[in-house]
Amino acid sequence: MVGTAPVDLDEGLALASLCLLAIFLVLMIVRCVRVVLDPYMTILLKGTFWLSVNIT
Repeated sequence: MVGTAPVDLDEGLALASLCLLAIFLVLMIVRCVRVVLDPYMTILLKGTFWLSVNIT
């Protein structure tokens, strides 16, 4: 193809890290929105987990 340059290693690593950061950012936004919309459900789920664990 004319006009397309191959991607070198540095550019590929930079693009891969940017993609991973973007995915992480989207996941954190979704998690924060879920906590803001229903904060008590996450607290209750954590509480029921710790209440159901038997410490002997």
